[in-house]
Amino acid sequence: SAHDAADAAFLAATTGSPTTDQLDAALKAFHTASAAADSAYKAAVTALGAGPVRPVQPTLPVKPVAPVKPTDPVKPVAPVKAGK
Repeated sequence: SAHDAADAAFLAATTGSPTTDQLDAALKAFHTASAAADSAYKAAVTALGAGPVRPVQPTLPVKPVAPVKPTDPVKPVAPVKAGK
């Protein structure tokens, strides 16, 4: 990646006993390369556009209620015989 290349270039430029000017130049080059890599990454992400949006799930249908069972008809009371 671009960051790996910037790291490798910085390490190569600072091996041994670099002077202050060499270190300064290496740091500036690393910063410039890192900024360019970040800009390229941000541009690539922007180019992808917004991520997919999960569709709204439809509401579940209402479960029908079981019909009410009819009650048994009331049995007529047997007539009471007179005299008892």
